[in-house]
Amino acid sequence: MVCFFIIPAAAIAATAPNSVKGASSSGTSLNDVTRNVTGVMDVVPGLLSSLSYIIGMGMAFVGALRVKDHYDNPTQTPLRDGTIQLITGVSLFLIPLIFELVQNTMAVSETVVGPSQLEKPEPKKTKA
Repeated sequence: MVCFFIIPAAAIAATAPNSVKGASSSGTSLNDVTRNVTGVMDVVPGLLSSLSYIIGMGMAFVGALRVKDHYDNPTQTPLRDGTIQLITGVSLFLIPLIFELVQNTMAVSETVVGPSQLEKPEPKKTKA
């Protein structure tokens, strides 16, 4: 267990003096640093979506197994546990889809549809 903390800490400590010397001698500006941070932050929504999908599928699967356990032996496993895990898993799985739906509905993306781009309804033809 200790190895999981010592090895990364040793790697960081070994590279930290070199990175500080390199940063000061290369003349890294604040703009470069903010550009790098912004570039790294572009990955975060995809990472959160992937984690949400994976954890949601796992929880839904475990919830389904708990519901089956309740079916096999109702006195040992309450139905409530399996149902809560199943609902939580499905909710986590749907979070990225809901966020994308809201983003497209609010026109947060680059493409905005204006009134001139919408199709005009055809007038109803009356029978004479």
